[in-house]
Parts: sequence; structure tokens; C-alpha cells
Amino acid sequence: MPTKMGTMKVRDSVAKSVTETVRQARHRFFEADDFEGSRTAVERTLSRLEAGGDLRRVRKGLYWRGSKSRFGMTRPSSTQVVNHVLKGMSYGLTSFSAANALGLSSQVPAITTIAVAGGAPRDLEDLLIRFVVRSGRRGQARQRLRAEEFALLEVMPEWDDVVELDLESARRRVETLVEQGSLRPAAIAKAARAESRAVRDGLARLGVVGDRELASV
Repeated sequence: MPTKMGTMKVRDSVAKSVTETVRQARHRFFEADDFEGSRTAVERTLSRLEAGGDLRRVRKGLYWRGSKSRFGMTRPSSTQVVNHVLKGMSYGLTSFSAANALGLSSQVPAITTIAVAGGAPRDLEDLLIRFVVRSGRRGQARQRLRAEEFALLEVMPEWDDVVELDLESARRRVETLVEQGSLRPAAIAKAARAESRAVRDGLARLGVVGDRELASV
């Protein structure tokens, strides 16, 4: 049976290891699962480091080690937070956020809205980021899409409300994204099998997917 002294030594060892690892790092996230040892000891140490200015709390259980300045620890960008929180998941912007990111609208929404296939974490209120879920057959079909491809599918149902460009200008913009490799027509056509007819018709009008590809959808 461990003694009180032995328990304290283990706890102090965990705290020392966590502290050294954090202070040697730059521009990365930390969570309790990143460390070995007692979870309680790790969480207490991370909380203490945050209170001391060595970490910035992003949300419960998630911390950021940036660079220290006279104003305190620098914060991660919204993109860095989203990429970390949604690591391994398929997602893309939706609504006005998607149209703006694809260059189809100049409107910048006050709150960034992200659609996630399968499930989504809690909203990141401090960063003004809201998540919505695309589950079921549609979500599964989008699992291997790039963020830009995901966003394009999201724009389709709201096209008249969120896109500023006329159809010909929108076509040219989409063609540019295809040429740059951001959009893959074959991948979009495959995912479109789980989308509504309105979405598929919209893709055809844009010329992203030809009639032959859509014929099998």
C-alpha cells in the first residue's frame, strides 16, 4: 500500500515532468491525455501553469502554449483551434462562412459556422465558432472530402441567399479552385450520391460535375 510520502513523490514527479514539457514547447496544444501519470496531478499542474501565465486556456481541458509577450501568452488562431478540435474528422464551413471562404461572397459573418460529418464538439463561444452536425448517409458520404469540397456542398442548398456572384462568375471561380486542386470533381460526384437532387442539379449548373458523372448518382 503506497505511503503518503510515496504518493507525494509521484505527484511531484508528474508535476515536474509536465512543467518541463510545457515550458520547452512552443505553439502547440496540451491536454491531460498528452501526459503519463495521475490524471488528477496532470490536470492540477496544467491549471497551475495556466494561472502562472505559461499556458492559455482555450476551453475546459484544452490549453495552448504560444509565445509570451508583455500582454501575456499569445492565443492560437481560430483555424489552429478548429484543426485541433476536429482532428481526424471531416468538416467544412457552411452558409455565409462557406460562400466567403470559396470566394463566392464578400460577406464576412460575425460567427463562423462549421458543419461536421458524424458529430460535433461544443461550440467555441470565445472564438465565435458554431458547429452543426451532418449525420446519417449524407455525413458518411462526406467523410473523405476536403474542407473546400465539403463547403461547396454546403453552399448549394442556400445558393440564392449566400452567393453574391452571378452564375458565370461563380463558374469561373469554381474552375479556378478545380485547377488549383482545392476541388476534386470525382470526389464531389461520389459524395453527391447522398445529397438532394437540388444539390446535384446545382453542381451540374456550375459545371463541377458533368451529366455523365451525375447519371450514376
